[in-house]
Amino acid sequence: MKFFLVVMFIWISPPPDGATNAIRISEKDGDPLYFENKEACFNHASQNFLELHTVIPNVYDGAKGIITDIICMSEEGITT
Repeated sequence: MKFFLVVMFIWISPPPDGATNAIRISEKDGDPLYFENKEACFNHASQNFLELHTVIPNVYDGAKGIITDIICMSEEGITT
């Protein structure tokens, strides 16, 4: 079973129209970002915690937020 990262955050700038407060992260530097188990997923998140904060303004065109939770979810749990 493969796992991927989901970061949840709160907005510290006005959120863009239609924005959510969670982002699924499935790649880094153009390479797929999947993990064989939850431990590997959380280890990666811990080692790259500061860098994960750059995802929010990249996805939402400069908007700012602070990560409140990191979830390592199995691919099996996704229905969309």
